[in-house]
Amino acid sequence: MPKVDWKAPRSLINNLKSNFPFIFAGEPALWSIRDITNPNRPVSRRFAPALMHVYNQFDAYLRNHDYSHPAPIGYSEFARVFNAHDDTPYGYTYWDESSNSWIIPDRKHISNDDLNLLDYAMAVPSTRNRALIDLGVADANGHIKDRMVIGMARALDAMTRKERELSPFPRGRNGFRRGRNKPYDRVDKRREGSTNGNGTPVGPQSPIINSPSTSTAPTLMSGNVVSNPTATNEIMTTKKLSLLPQRD
Repeated sequence: MPKVDWKAPRSLINNLKSNFPFIFAGEPALWSIRDITNPNRPVSRRFAPALMHVYNQFDAYLRNHDYSHPAPIGYSEFARVFNAHDDTPYGYTYWDESSNSWIIPDRKHISNDDLNLLDYAMAVPSTRNRALIDLGVADANGHIKDRMVIGMARALDAMTRKERELSPFPRGRNGFRRGRNKPYDRVDKRREGSTNGNGTPVGPQSPIINSPSTSTAPTLMSGNVVSNPTATNEIMTTKKLSLLPQRD
């Protein structure tokens, strides 16, 4: 197996060497057992310690003649592989086809005191992300390297902190820079323009700039000359005012 960051506790290693020398705890959620059922071709087979914890419970039911619990999947095969080793005082109850019954071997039951698997019963197997492995964030088995992730997070925080210190403007809650005036203060602080009699703003600040004439007076057309009665009345009024006698 490829080397991983996780190492089994010393107490677990010593227990396996003394009582289960054919079991190897390579990962928290994935162990291996040596299969010697075929003496000409022994192989190493992988299993989850969480399943072994379930197998131990089911073996306890059978030893107490409690047959109300269904056999967990893979139990018979695991018991056959385990019982093939004679270098352990422990064993599993197995099914005998000839007698059509469960046979309790002359071996001890594996209790939690003999091999505590509660710490690994809820372990979740890791998934292998090739992108993370190529970046060096995860090892060959997919385990995340905590030191690598912490170092990258600190480096990124240092870069963003330097950028914030060099920024001439403060940043809002949304992370965008803003000027001296807040968006909701710009309307209040703008210069007010003049208004006419009815309160409508006029001048540069008027909402209507360079609006065309909206006179509704009809346009009179005479030949090629276009005349506007309103404009004509204004000119005539100006002429009348200019003809009034002026006082010295």
